[in-house]
Amino acid sequence: MLKLGKISQDAHDEIVYISKKSKDQHFKPLLCVISRLEAVPYYQTVDVKDRANPLSHEYILSDLPQSAFDIIRIG
Repeated sequence: MLKLGKISQDAHDEIVYISKKSKDQHFKPLLCVISRLEAVPYYQTVDVKDRANPLSHEYILSDLPQSAFDIIRIG
């Protein structure tokens, strides 16, 4: 992401530092459950060139209120 200009050098350095100093138990998966009806007013489609996988459907949910989704902590 740094080479692509998507993040700054400072952001890159912070990510590297955190990942090296953090223990595995600090990272636990989360499952976000979002109602499509709640999300529709907030979503934007992602251009195929910007997707993590060009064969997938990808959306950005900007400013989705916390009341519109549930979080399930796994582990």
